[in-house]
Amino acid sequence: KVIELLKSHLRENNRIILATASFDIYVEKFAKEIGISECVCTRAEVVDGVITGKIAGKNCHGREKLRRLEEIISVHEWNNSIFYTDHYSDFPLLRKVRKGFIVNPGLKTRLLLRKFKFDRI
Repeated sequence: KVIELLKSHLRENNRIILATASFDIYVEKFAKEIGISECVCTRAEVVDGVITGKIAGKNCHGREKLRRLEEIISVHEWNNSIFYTDHYSDFPLLRKVRKGFIVNPGLKTRLLLRKFKFDRI
């Protein structure tokens, strides 16, 4: 169902940003292959052309993900945005967007959903 929604957003020429704590070394390629041109993600440290296994900067997770998105999304866009997530660390983002969806949540996320009013796909 999420893939169908993504395809719908792409057809409607909506601005789509893939925001994830996963590493850039594969996320950016994946995003491009499915038609997403903007990506906010964790950066892998590279020294002398070799990936070290360390994070360059901060992990794009929780409040850091929100901070990075706030740098590139206007107030108007936040008021019209839709956000999909599977993890409770994104609850600060879900509170900021116009419409938020929880997709295939894990146990802890499902338990926390009882306290908050978010839609679930």
